Amino acid sequence: MERDVAALREAGSLAGACGVGETFPNFELRDQKGRSVSLDEMLKSGYAVLAFVRGGWCPYCNLELRALHNRLKEMESLGATLAAVSPEVPDREVSFANLSPVAFPVLHDENNRLAKRLRITWQFGEDLKAINGHYGMDIAYQNQDDSMVLPIPAVYVVGRDRRILYAYLKADYMTRLEPQALIDTLTALNKPAPAPRLVAASA
Repeated sequence: MERDVAALREAGSLAGACGVGETFPNFELRDQKGRSVSLDEMLKSGYAVLAFVRGGWCPYCNLELRALHNRLKEMESLGATLAAVSPEVPDREVSFANLSPVAFPVLHDENNRLAKRLRITWQFGEDLKAINGHYGMDIAYQNQDDSMVLPIPAVYVVGRDRRILYAYLKADYMTRLEPQALIDTLTALNKPAPAPRLVAASA
């Protein structure tokens, strides 16, 4: 796993990812219950928070979703609407719906189409294929896609104008954003801008 992370870091894949100040692509995706969710709908309450995760087979992703679920009310009180995004087909046995049921949508990003538009995908390495095969995990089956392309775990905060206000991107998929850091970011975004300072012109 460390070799895979090092290869991703050396490839500079994150350098080209969509970041702060760019426009987040519009989307309409199905959640784990088959309901359609769009970016415009998420932005009605204020901010859209989108966490890109790999699948229910990934222990780090499950821990991240549970941690976000536990702080969901705090984020909602700050005007945020939260959703996770994953290439995983929702009805699989090893899925978030079965392993980590949460109170926010887990959107199905078929063939990583949205993640590819954000330029946050990477090719699953041969070492990790062998590890997952050893444990009987068939990611191609989980995603109904044999490309073995996955999203880099990422978290975006998007404003009403669809501009990216915050982006957490890290090559090491074993390290995830702490919910408190996300809450701190939302708190800062909610603070009113300071009034302009008036300076008297000299004669």
